[in-house]
Amino acid sequence: MVSGEQAVTPKKRRLIIRAAEKYMLDYREKNGEIGGRFDVCAVTLENGKVKNASYYKGAFDASDTHY
Repeated sequence: MVSGEQAVTPKKRRLIIRAAEKYMLDYREKNGEIGGRFDVCAVTLENGKVKNASYYKGAFDASDTHY
């Protein structure tokens, strides 16, 4: 098993960015410009209970599609 941070692989980042781009295009057509960022919350469980949670604001951005 990998850590929560390691689980956000380049492939997952690309998929998240692609979905966000689609959402933002649809939203922009209806509501105008918006901004955005990609945060990551890594949660560690022990016996089904949260042992630790780390939150990373701006963990990656849309330029990460080159991976």
